[in-house]
Amino acid sequence: MSTRSIGRRHRRATPQPETEQDSLRRQLAGAGRAAVEAFVRGSLPRVLRTVRPGGLPLHPSAAPELHEAAWQISNCVGQLQHAARQDLLASLEPLLDILDTQRRMFAQQQLSLTDPEKLDSAMGLDHANAMAHHGVLRALVLAGGAWPARRRRPATLVEVARGAQCAIADFQRVEVAGDSALQVHGWVVEPLMTALAELLDNGVRACAEGEEPVHLHVGHSADGGALVSVTDAGVGMDDLALAQATALVEGRLHPASDAIPGPGTVRPAPRQPFPRIGLRTVALAATALGLHVYLRSAPGGGTRATVLLPSHLLVLPDDAPLAPAAFSPTSESLEETV
Repeated sequence: MSTRSIGRRHRRATPQPETEQDSLRRQLAGAGRAAVEAFVRGSLPRVLRTVRPGGLPLHPSAAPELHEAAWQISNCVGQLQHAARQDLLASLEPLLDILDTQRRMFAQQQLSLTDPEKLDSAMGLDHANAMAHHGVLRALVLAGGAWPARRRRPATLVEVARGAQCAIADFQRVEVAGDSALQVHGWVVEPLMTALAELLDNGVRACAEGEEPVHLHVGHSADGGALVSVTDAGVGMDDLALAQATALVEGRLHPASDAIPGPGTVRPAPRQPFPRIGLRTVALAATALGLHVYLRSAPGGGTRATVLLPSHLLVLPDDAPLAPAAFSPTSESLEETV
């Protein structure tokens, strides 16, 4: 091999020195990776805490890029949530219609049954239908759907309370009493019945290990309206749990924004799950009707929920049709002819 060919091979194997442009490109790439890493570790968590429900807004002095990122993420999340709600509503509304039809069929069937065993079976199916109807309606309104306006005739508050009682699993443990003459307009029945069912269910669950009854009482309020109270003898709530429950009932607290309690904070007993979904449903009904809901509770002292109905929701005695003498879970007194 000649000396010339060896020199050519040596020149080809020797790396070329880095140019100034290549060095600058490498420095910029490193700076870009460092900026992305700093954003992901530092600024992105701030933005995500801002856009979540109940999150605190960015400080006005924050960089404009962070405000833009928060807006972009919030807009994207909002679009996804809207699409999901629309899909959910489209599937729930037909199901609610089916359950309404079944409810009417069960009511008609029970009127014609005389055999005790068949009547008990039909009433069991009617109860299952009532619980399913309540669950679907709750999901519908929580997803942003409108309260159904199928009822036109007035109903007594005792009837509405009985209907709420029939929508929970342990309905036998509920005792309803009070003024049977108080009536509400037909459009009030569905939201009010749903709210009372949630309060009754929470009351029964609060004392699930015992057989204590949950008391629902209907009466007049001092301002000409009506009061419906739901009282249980369950484990009760401490101050923090009561404050959170009150905020939920008033529509001021979303589950994603619950504050983490400090060290040493007393929490409700584990056997009593926090009734988050139920109280949010109560808040939606209260907003729709203009109700006022008050909660009183103490650890070991049970809970009382009081629902105040303004007078405009009530039917004047002179304008109201005669109420039926008795009410049963399968009565047609709450059924409407559409």
